[in-house]
Amino acid sequence: MSEERAHDYFDRKSSTWSIQGFMRECDLQPFDFKLDFYLKTLENIANREQGDRQNNARALLKRYKEASKNLFAGGFSGVTAAY
Repeated sequence: MSEERAHDYFDRKSSTWSIQGFMRECDLQPFDFKLDFYLKTLENIANREQGDRQNNARALLKRYKEASKNLFAGGFSGVTAAY
């Protein structure tokens, strides 16, 4: 990912980023590619940038991991419309 350009979605103010917004705007197919690109972009930002972009990327990655853990553990209680 280090040589790939992030999707234009990530050019906007980082406080407005969401997984739903990215999924609506990204044209990659199949879904797995789109999700992988989203997560790799967030990881890249979290590891290489500073400030609000880094903090928001880290927060979104944490929320995704927590929701995934809840989902794969058999419960949907931790998954909300905010994702």
